[in-house]
Amino acid sequence: MSKPLTKRSIVVASGCLMAILPRTGDACTSFCLSQDGAVMVGNNDDWFSVSAYLVVNKRGVTKQAFVPTEDPPLRWTSKYGSVTVDYNAIGIPSAGMNEAGLVIDELFPGALNIEYEPKDERPEIDEVLWIQYQLDTCATVEEVLQTRDSVRIVPYYWHSHYFVCDRTGAAAAIGFAQGKMVVHRLPPASVQCLANRPYPRDLAALQNADTDNATPHKPGSSPARFQAAAERTGQAELSQIQKPHHEYAFDVLKAASTHATAISWVYDPVGQKIHYQTNRDGKRRSVDLTQFDYRSETPMLVVDVNHEQAGDITSAFEPYRPEVNQKLVWQTIKDWRKHGFALHIKDADVER
Repeated sequence: MSKPLTKRSIVVASGCLMAILPRTGDACTSFCLSQDGAVMVGNNDDWFSVSAYLVVNKRGVTKQAFVPTEDPPLRWTSKYGSVTVDYNAIGIPSAGMNEAGLVIDELFPGALNIEYEPKDERPEIDEVLWIQYQLDTCATVEEVLQTRDSVRIVPYYWHSHYFVCDRTGAAAAIGFAQGKMVVHRLPPASVQCLANRPYPRDLAALQNADTDNATPHKPGSSPARFQAAAERTGQAELSQIQKPHHEYAFDVLKAASTHATAISWVYDPVGQKIHYQTNRDGKRRSVDLTQFDYRSETPMLVVDVNHEQAGDITSAFEPYRPEVNQKLVWQTIKDWRKHGFALHIKDADVER
């Protein structure tokens, strides 16, 4: 017997998915630019694949984190609808924005030795699904930060740190070191950028850039990209820019891009729009979050980020089908194998 549609329940992730999810980029860059009520959040995903889906997630859906231990998993019911960027599998996002204007981007901190919080009584969630949990339940940066007392991140896939921003222009860089969550609140007047090294390291490099003993940063490195984004957001006067604000945000992303930039994203938390451009065809596309019905009685919607249509693709979303996820997961495996990743994963594991 099917469950009532008024409150759907889903268990997120699976054991075999845990083994195949790739990290979301070795050289990503995020920033926030907020002035006079306008807020633009930009992100470059530097990765070898542009295979991904945009997913419309609904309110009133009960979810449970997958943790392959005897410890109690985190359970929650989504309060906000959202649109997420799902590179590896539907339901496991790498970034996204909810209808309250909260934006979260995940960045891979390279080979840094990250030590997460030790085991305690808090329910657990993995470091990727944490993004969906926050978009489901929080409206502001401060609400996200308050959840650290009630939830503990367990690194099942890879190590991550996060750039979080809301519609007020408040932002935060969230990472981990020596068994503690490290939070840097970034008000609009501060440098609201994050690359792949911990925020304080790249901020210090930026502040040292104009001194006599400064050495040039290696092109494409974390401090170089951090500096490129920081300088252009710090110098911006949106009221004087003779172009749409999201177009200027793309200019910032271009300055911070590398040869590996797969997709550039611009989130507009106030206007509730997502703009993006892939390196596959160079076309600009956008999604209007105000046009979706986020009630749980309606189906989850998805669209391939490489949809043939350019411009506004809001109407191109279609109801989710399991074969869509199967296609995405197999493409993930294909990309991994092409680049020498996850060679131990067998076809039977992927099917399961």
